[in-house]
Amino acid sequence: MRIRLVHPRYQALVKTDEALTLQGESVVVLYPDAVAECTVTISRDTIHTAALSKQNTILHWYGNGSTQFQYQEIAMENQPIRGLRLITDSSGTPCLFYLQQSPRPTVWTLIQHSFAANEWSDPMRVTGNISSSPGQWQICFGSDQSLHLVYLSQEQDTLFYRVADMKTRTWTGAVPIAREYAEHPQVYASGSELVAFWISHLDQGKVLRAVVRHVAWSKPYDLSPISKDIFQPGIVLDQGRFGIMWMQSGKLWYTSYDRNWSPAEQLELDQCQSGYQTVLSGESHNYGCAVLRVYNQKHADPAPREIVPPAEPEIAKKAPDQAQVDQTRKEAERRFFTEAFQLHLEWQSLKEQYTKVLEEQGRLAEAVEARLADRLQELAAAEYAKQAEKIELLSQRVLAVREDVRNLRERTGLSQKQTEESPRLEALKQRVDQLEAGLRAKASVSQLQEVKTRVARLEQAINPPAAFQSKTKEAEVKGKEQPEKGKKRTIWQQILSRL
Repeated sequence: MRIRLVHPRYQALVKTDEALTLQGESVVVLYPDAVAECTVTISRDTIHTAALSKQNTILHWYGNGSTQFQYQEIAMENQPIRGLRLITDSSGTPCLFYLQQSPRPTVWTLIQHSFAANEWSDPMRVTGNISSSPGQWQICFGSDQSLHLVYLSQEQDTLFYRVADMKTRTWTGAVPIAREYAEHPQVYASGSELVAFWISHLDQGKVLRAVVRHVAWSKPYDLSPISKDIFQPGIVLDQGRFGIMWMQSGKLWYTSYDRNWSPAEQLELDQCQSGYQTVLSGESHNYGCAVLRVYNQKHADPAPREIVPPAEPEIAKKAPDQAQVDQTRKEAERRFFTEAFQLHLEWQSLKEQYTKVLEEQGRLAEAVEARLADRLQELAAAEYAKQAEKIELLSQRVLAVREDVRNLRERTGLSQKQTEESPRLEALKQRVDQLEAGLRAKASVSQLQEVKTRVARLEQAINPPAAFQSKTKEAEVKGKEQPEKGKKRTIWQQILSRL
């Protein structure tokens, strides 16, 4: 990674797999090892550089090159971070921004620190509804110590805007600029106007849109035609006139703003080159600085001239050789940009296919989960029906057992009663037989028959049928409850009263 610097002594901050260095009049090795990310800003010729180490630690260097660069580590919470940004407000105060993961892995928070008196302030939370991708937010300086922030929501379906007053270190509420799926938002303060632009995703394809704020935000304006491939939008600063350039369909496209947007025009790929660089305010008493993607015109390095004797054949011979070299170089650059563009298209296609695969995987997972839930519900219902049927059968069996126990208890009680009454009944029968034998001579046949009938009734009274056992018991209970009206006659008295 290379960030171009606008500085009297150093021209670039370079990050490689081996070190982090400043290049210019001399090469300064800031960190002799690979870093995950790096960022830079300039405050009154003082370069501030921050880097994220592999150990998730933020390192900070600052100096102007006249003396050795100062080094310090920035205290932070023990949470994963990404997306470092350094920016300088109009008063020359550097500010550091980064995304920090919250305890919930899918939620990230934008954090800010301010640098004053050679010390970094405590972290300040800016917003928690922000995309976790570092390329989905951008910040720039304004006048009167203001900072302008554009960012996409966590779902990337809304573009928000906030402004900060660094004199009071306060941020306004979020203002939605556009409610649509977007990517790569950028913002730039051009004089008294603020311009925000982004790539919008439509059903037909992609389109580059922009809004301008004077007092309020304008309606979104389509800068580009709809296409499947729009990438690397950046700003163009040409003699104080603000413009936007981007890559689309193998060409460079350009439009400028002067109260209105000019029609987009196509350029050749080898006319301009883009890269990240520090953009200074250029206004008096405004020391703001931000790192933005900027397109610059390509300038061919002048060919070295050799002093030779004035010989016409020799001059005529060398000129075509130099022209051929330039032509070969241009052809090589054109082939390189064409191959790079094709590679980008393939990458975009692969990315879209991968996104579709992830979406299809999500839909299949939801369908499988729904089917499993339905199947589980069906099995649970069937098992519940079986258990309910078993419970019902068991309940019926319990009732039958209870009925059997009740009948058995009744029979047991009757048997005991019969057992108690049997000796008396046998003795009574014997006595009746004796009386019958003794009185047969004296009594008539009708009287004897009446005696037998009364004895049979007496036996039925003592041994009632099973169907009438409950009634007999109730009668016995009632008989016990009723007071005794008089002493009952004995069987002999009843028999003798009939003779």
